[in-house]
Amino acid sequence: MDGTHPGDFDQLRAYSREQAVWAVRAAGVVQRNAIQRDTTATCLDAYRARGIIR
Repeated sequence: MDGTHPGDFDQLRAYSREQAVWAVRAAGVVQRNAIQRDTTATCLDAYRARGIIR
């Protein structure tokens, strides 16, 4: 035997699944923030083009 228990693999699988879920959520947050930054920059550029702000 290699000294591992069947439950060890179940715990590792569960941990791996939790990490994958976290990574998907983190990627979503990063993507949402990038969209918001781009939207804000576009809006500010339009205001600058119209002379509303400098």
